[in-house]
Amino acid sequence: MINSQATEPLTADDETIRTALNDAFLPALLPALAQATGDFSLLREDLRPPAAAPGMLQGGMSDEQQSQARDFAFDVLKTLRDDGANGGQRSIEDDVRRIFEWMTGSPAS
Repeated sequence: MINSQATEPLTADDETIRTALNDAFLPALLPALAQATGDFSLLREDLRPPAAAPGMLQGGMSDEQQSQARDFAFDVLKTLRDDGANGGQRSIEDDVRRIFEWMTGSPAS
């Protein structure tokens, strides 16, 4: 299945983006940004929440990970806003597999 959903343009100013990131659930935001941009290098190993922490605040990410993830997400969102989304058309199945592997820390079969 190909992702053909149009992405709404991001028009928020920097302050609004930073404020929204304070309330964002980062373990879900990072994969969403990777899918929106088509850049799965955004799923950095150092920002992956621990697999043994379901139900914990921010997926068990440390305060340092959360701070880094917010700064990283801010930069990505600014680029999306200023340059537009460039995710292209890709297989949703491939996107889901890559996100699953990042979130679980193990290969999908």
